[in-house]
Amino acid sequence: MRAPAFLACLLLFGLPVDLAAATELELAPLVDVARGRYGYDETTTSWSNLVTATVREGAYAFEATSGYVVVNGPAAAGTQGAVGGGTPFAHRRTGLADTVIGANWRDQVSERLWLQTGLELKLPTADATRGLGTGAVDGTARLRAAWLGWRVTPFIDGSFSVLGSSNEVQPRDTAWSAGIGAAMRFEAGFSAGLYGEIRQPVVVDSRTVQSVMLFGETALTDTLSVSAWAALGTGTLAVKQRAGLRLTWRTAG
Repeated sequence: MRAPAFLACLLLFGLPVDLAAATELELAPLVDVARGRYGYDETTTSWSNLVTATVREGAYAFEATSGYVVVNGPAAAGTQGAVGGGTPFAHRRTGLADTVIGANWRDQVSERLWLQTGLELKLPTADATRGLGTGAVDGTARLRAAWLGWRVTPFIDGSFSVLGSSNEVQPRDTAWSAGIGAAMRFEAGFSAGLYGEIRQPVVVDSRTVQSVMLFGETALTDTLSVSAWAALGTGTLAVKQRAGLRLTWRTAG
């Protein structure tokens, strides 16, 4: 399971983008733990141990995320938590996670408005026959906007995915998500806030799920920051509990 997508932007809110800036590199290892029943009688717990590598050039960024997952329970692992609706899997398995590659553009387009848009492609590098992924190629478009100038920064976040076919689960053709949140910046580069999201699960004929998340991020040095999050969800196929930690190292080339 990936880190919340908006976390990568918290320390950037309110910072103008230098289109002539040198290339910037980022490496971000993370651990994310998610629990839920996903329509089964037993709980599935998934541990995602991932690394995201990002290359930024001015307003543009290109990134790739992969690693390995540990799944304990009947549901299959997914990039947004485990996926129910299929044949239950053996209880504990470990292996390579799905890989996500993407590109995005971000800029402060006016005195107050900050925008980011991007495209992602999920590649089925995980072993879907063992429930470590869905076995499908998925494409996702994202849009994010923040209103700057206040001590509390409100932002909205949305995505639309086109889902590939899978022999292991029963995905719908498309899925969407929408969220709203607010982040407060404190001294010394610390940000914290609250985020609420409604999401359409990837499984066909499933109802939407909701979640509320507390998050925080702080700059440890000029090149190092740490993020943490915790969330609760509702809905039959929802991630019921979730928590994670990410370390981000960045340098200007």
